[in-house]
Amino acid sequence: MMPGQRYAVAIRFDREAGRNMADTLWHATQTIEWEPDGSCLFRCDVDGLDEIVWWVLGYGPHAEVIAPADLREKVCELAEGTCNVYRRQRKGPGLKSGAPTSRRRGAALAG
Repeated sequence: MMPGQRYAVAIRFDREAGRNMADTLWHATQTIEWEPDGSCLFRCDVDGLDEIVWWVLGYGPHAEVIAPADLREKVCELAEGTCNVYRRQRKGPGLKSGAPTSRRRGAALAG
């Protein structure tokens, strides 16, 4: 990713996230193309990718970067890093010794 370089961005949002995302003007150059299944393709031109990386990650599995490849690769790298955090085995309050955190799904929400 080159700072200051112009990028044509395309992101596919699923039906659930697309409705929410489309309610806001995110960028002056944005266009949104709706698909018959309710998903949409968001397009815009940006001068750098640093900010949009975090925006895409905020939508989790509801957004898929189609272009550019640099953005897709960075989002994938950071998402894998996040998964690795949750896959680590931890010891601490509320967790069984050595229990993978991914098996404790919902434990923090149980009152």
